[in-house]
Amino acid sequence: MAKNKNVYKKIVIFLLLILIAIGIRIIPIPGTEKRDLLVHYDWSKTIYKEGLKDIYFYSNWSYSPPTQPPLMMLAFWTSRHLYENRYLLSELHNIIRLPPSSVIIWFDQHGEYLLLHLWAIMGDIISAILIYYLIKKYLKNSKIAFLSLIFMLFNPLSLFESTIWGQNDIISVVFIYFAFFSLLFNKAVLISPLSFLVGLLIKPTSLILLPLFSVFYLKQTFTKDVSFAKITVSLLLCLGLVFFVFRSFINKQDNYATEVKNILVNRMAPSSKGVSRASNSAFNIYSLVYDLDKTLGSKKILGLSLDSIGIILFLLVNGYIAHLLFNSKKNLSPISLSFYIFFISQASFLFMTGMLERYFFPAFLASILLMFFDFKNFGIFMLTQNTLWFLNLFYSYYQREITWIKELFEMNNFLFIRLLSLASIINFVFICRNYFKKYFPTKNQY
Repeated sequence: MAKNKNVYKKIVIFLLLILIAIGIRIIPIPGTEKRDLLVHYDWSKTIYKEGLKDIYFYSNWSYSPPTQPPLMMLAFWTSRHLYENRYLLSELHNIIRLPPSSVIIWFDQHGEYLLLHLWAIMGDIISAILIYYLIKKYLKNSKIAFLSLIFMLFNPLSLFESTIWGQNDIISVVFIYFAFFSLLFNKAVLISPLSFLVGLLIKPTSLILLPLFSVFYLKQTFTKDVSFAKITVSLLLCLGLVFFVFRSFINKQDNYATEVKNILVNRMAPSSKGVSRASNSAFNIYSLVYDLDKTLGSKKILGLSLDSIGIILFLLVNGYIAHLLFNSKKNLSPISLSFYIFFISQASFLFMTGMLERYFFPAFLASILLMFFDFKNFGIFMLTQNTLWFLNLFYSYYQREITWIKELFEMNNFLFIRLLSLASIINFVFICRNYFKKYFPTKNQY
């Protein structure tokens, strides 16, 4: 009986924390109707009015044509549909007196923006639950898992991204991590590629993890003797998802392959958004040496453009991790998988060109997992990294509208930004050192 009481108490606390976390994300929403959220608002309202077909190439946008993948655009379309049916809340109130009339009035005024935030809020909550599950499963320690849940729910970085900025990177990242860890724990060869693809069709930020996922998938399927039929079915499911998702945006009389190519190349690809920069707004190796958003990616050093150098470094990092994966004779641990995800994601953020301030998000959940898997080796460094990422977001969001923030970060020839960039690189080196010092495979593992 006492045991059941403790279980119920934990469930109540768990749900209460989630409700508080949701409330904290909802309260500031009335003051966030600007910048990217206005673009998303324009997309959702126009898509609802004009329909999905050929909407990527609709000409009468208030800000910019859609640049996000089709599942994200479908989410915005869904948000508008929900808001346009808000009268159902009034009908429900007339029947059961719930929700209160004050809530209905608030939702009528701010609900269209709340529903645009919905996907990021859901992503934060699901991320917290996923982290809790993985920490508890691996460490067998409910207290540490509970602390990881609290850390994710009330992390200033995730609060800022999902509530103030209103971006949706986190919901994409959740599907990417589910793909990796379902493959690790459950050998889910059918569902994991589909989950990874869903993540990419929401936001393409995690595309940098495709080589790692491909290598990991091959290792898991070949070493676990998975049938060719299962792999084929998995591939067909992915192709089917791509077909049906893009089909919603393409007229039946148009050539499907040509229209998909047009959407990818002319709307979603980075090249469609302008000239490549060494660093658009990310605090990385390029902001350490050059000014933000000024130096072109085509600038050459020793005959190689900065764009080419970034790609070469990306390939080297992925090649090294692929070497470790295929040559290790032991099963991959959750710590090693988390580190590989963090290593590739953060190395890409630090050393590839064209990085925005939000492109660290593929590394974000891995930073929290590593922190709680092994706080002694990673805790302080991951807290430092989360702080550096937050400062990058904070500067990028406010520097156009708050003068003192712009001056603080940019005075003395961008001194503060260069110091933060250097700190991020040094912190990354220490994280790698600690992992390889403790977890690097020994010779008898090969």
